[in-house]
Amino acid sequence: MSSVPSLPTATYRLQLNRDFGFAEARALVPYLDRLGISHVYASPIFAARSGSTHGYDVVDPRRVNHELGTDADFAAFVDELHAHGMGLILDIVPNHMAASTENPWWTDVLTWGPASPYAGFFAIDWRGPDPSSGAPQKILVPVLGEPYAQALESGALQLKLDADGLFIDYHGLRFPLNPGTYHLVLDLDGPAAISDEARERIRAIAAASHALTTGKLGDDDHLRRTREGRTIIESLWSLYTSGGTGRAAVEDCLAAAQGTPGDPASFDRLHTLLEAQPYRLAFWKVAAERATYRRFFDISDLVAVRAEDPAVVEATHALIFRFIEEGKAQGLRIDHVDGLRDPAGYLRYLRRRLDHADTPPPYIVVEKILAPGEDLPPDWPVAGTTGYDFLNVLTAVFVDPDGLAELGNSYGRFTGAYDSFDEVARREKRRVIHELFAGETQSLVRRLEAIAAHDRHARDLSPEELRAALVAVTACLPVYRTYAAGDRSAPQDSRWVDSAIAAAEQDEPTVPAVVFSFLRRVLSLAFPPTLSEEQRRAWREFVAQWQQLTGPVTAKGVEDTAFYVYNRLLALNEVGGDPDINGEPVANFHAFNAHRRSAWPHSLNTTSTHDTKRGADVRARLVALSEVPGEWERAVRRWSRWNQPWKTIVEGRPVPDANEEWFLYQTLVGAWPLADADLTDFRERLGTYLRKAMREAKAATSWLRPNVEHEEAVLGFVEAILTPGEENRFLPDFVRFTRRIAAYGAITGLAQVVLHATAPGIPDIYRGTEVWDLTLADPDNRRPIDYELLRQMLHEVGDEGGSALDRRSAHLLAHWSDGRIKLEVLTRALTTRRAEPDLFAGGDYLPLESRGERATHLVAFARRQDDRWAVTIAPRLIATLRPRAAPPVGRRTWGDTCILLPPGAPVVWRDALTGQRLRARQGSAGWTIPIHHALRTLPVSLLVGRASSAG
Repeated sequence: MSSVPSLPTATYRLQLNRDFGFAEARALVPYLDRLGISHVYASPIFAARSGSTHGYDVVDPRRVNHELGTDADFAAFVDELHAHGMGLILDIVPNHMAASTENPWWTDVLTWGPASPYAGFFAIDWRGPDPSSGAPQKILVPVLGEPYAQALESGALQLKLDADGLFIDYHGLRFPLNPGTYHLVLDLDGPAAISDEARERIRAIAAASHALTTGKLGDDDHLRRTREGRTIIESLWSLYTSGGTGRAAVEDCLAAAQGTPGDPASFDRLHTLLEAQPYRLAFWKVAAERATYRRFFDISDLVAVRAEDPAVVEATHALIFRFIEEGKAQGLRIDHVDGLRDPAGYLRYLRRRLDHADTPPPYIVVEKILAPGEDLPPDWPVAGTTGYDFLNVLTAVFVDPDGLAELGNSYGRFTGAYDSFDEVARREKRRVIHELFAGETQSLVRRLEAIAAHDRHARDLSPEELRAALVAVTACLPVYRTYAAGDRSAPQDSRWVDSAIAAAEQDEPTVPAVVFSFLRRVLSLAFPPTLSEEQRRAWREFVAQWQQLTGPVTAKGVEDTAFYVYNRLLALNEVGGDPDINGEPVANFHAFNAHRRSAWPHSLNTTSTHDTKRGADVRARLVALSEVPGEWERAVRRWSRWNQPWKTIVEGRPVPDANEEWFLYQTLVGAWPLADADLTDFRERLGTYLRKAMREAKAATSWLRPNVEHEEAVLGFVEAILTPGEENRFLPDFVRFTRRIAAYGAITGLAQVVLHATAPGIPDIYRGTEVWDLTLADPDNRRPIDYELLRQMLHEVGDEGGSALDRRSAHLLAHWSDGRIKLEVLTRALTTRRAEPDLFAGGDYLPLESRGERATHLVAFARRQDDRWAVTIAPRLIATLRPRAAPPVGRRTWGDTCILLPPGAPVVWRDALTGQRLRARQGSAGWTIPIHHALRTLPVSLLVGRASSAG
């Protein structure tokens, strides 16, 4: 049993794949230990689809992914962690699995339909739109690249046989055939030149197949059914592999059933065979309207798992439970918790299952995207979230609200887009409801109609009215989902439902108020006293399914659409973020941290993840635009004018359009490489990213309907403006502007590091972001990391102190572009945190008041635990603090600016980042720290001291 603590001091996210597996992770452990990391937080490690780059498409949770290494490799990785006193946090995926025939459970369901023992593992709608028919609905498998008839009659659906039985091969995708339907293939009318023995064997196999279909096997007799099915498969394979006329007979049967391209009628038999299966192969585009299983968002390759069933949890989590109980893992990160039918129930089950008196309770966080003003449900037995809430409140600290408003005016003037973000978000959520989730919505409308039929106030409402109201409320819901379960809604749910209803009534003034009143009652589970238990069950089922839809609608409508459409300041277009800033950012930051300290002190805090839209240092650059809105507008107009000749007319309009151009220039400023040697690679990365961004915006092109002509026109424009030449006035002007913004961004980046490392909560470091993180959305932020270079850089971080460290810090700051300064500041901050775990994990959080001529350019706080203290000081609004982009250090920058220390604070302090010592000063306002002393060498400071040094 491992003695590694379950509570981290700092985590490091690793992206594991076949090119970076357990062996590579093991070799990295000493580096991570020296960096100050206590726990590795790994991407999913369980068996995933072949070639998976992320691991979220699990095919078998009962074994580790051998593309990452063997079981022995995993054990060696764990042992190396333990040898360094480090732990492991597993990223688990309870919400879904891959809908792939690499998944044995899914394959069994495709083979046997509702008779499969695994049919209840997946969220499949077997009842269909007409439950009264009695026949189970087929599973729609929307994988075809063309309509079904075209795929069939072109011969793309190939009937094949191997040791696992008959199957359909579609461009390498394998679909099993039910052994009870083999008799439809084994027709002896066609082949004649076969031996009597072969003929008899085929007849026997066909008879057994037919009996399997017509026999009186109960649905619970799966073992017998599969045993007989296996016998049929083995008999057919034995005949085929026997050679001679036996093989020829089987081949003739397959050929006769296959059909001939150019002769549509010849495919009737293969069509009949496919119609006899529990599933139906379909054109991928029909998934949105006809999905028969709940998907992960709109991805048909990922099928939802029924984690509300304890038996399913036990089957899918057996290896997870074992790793926790054996001490191989100390914690869990729960992926997409909002996709679960009952998140609270699942989490409580997990806690009961894993908490044991003889082992520390595992550290558990949830990937929960909190909307502004939303808090994690207080009854969830978890340590907190994965930290997007921290990311967004931290980013806002560096935004000038007045400048942001000016940027909005500039953006409107340049693009003609004056809609508020809320208006854009609601519009795009409506779009994805219609385009991506039409089937789920229609299913909910049918359920709502059935409920209305038993309500005297709602029974006369039309389906159109119910649908309009439901779509509007779903689009207007300000959070990802509500958490009604059983017969009650969660306490905070009424706030969100009321807000959604009020906004929906404004958006749909022609829908009668009685419709919204009815919908409010249902969504709040306000049961009338006369309701029967069956009718209550219908209400509960409707609300449960609606709650599982609103999250995907928000994710696809906001994160993956609106954030690519509303482009005022891209730094604020982040997962869980709000492009509008309400209130004073520093006060909001302090209030957030105080709440984090009191309510969720062990929640993760992040600044970059595998899912962020932009790296932390891209955002650190872009926030500076809020300080220079006038200069930015002039630059954009100048660049647009100079670049006009490179635009292409597509469908009568110049491309790129103004909104795309505004987006493009911000992207270039934010992600422009620090080294000229990286420009060639950057152009390729940029092209991939922009194509994705255009399709996500769904304006001129989309994933469903790609407009390649438009995309190529934009990419051609980018190639032209980034090619140096005498006629290119843009490029040198842009580079001059960006160099200055990059310098501001570097200072903001260091400020983010120290605030992130010392605020309440657990700092999570995304792989590679210990140096400058100028990445864009995936796949850009999942590229390989040069760990050999990072090891060399970290090796240079010595143990010197005092003046030697001070000189080194000044040198690193002067050469900031190589990233060593960020690595060093992060390392010293994290090792300080590791040396004082109680101070940073549970210490008091005290916002510090700043005074003086530059007071508004500071954010500072203290952490206090008994006599131990730490003070974090960071600059903000760098562009107006040092307009010439010089480092904001010393008296010339800070003048008389100081921070006030709380009563009882130490007088003598040591800066953990530079090694310098300083004394607080006493004045009329009490003890203060002069900022020109604290920020003499570096623009950030982490002071540590003991109260026994108080004067």
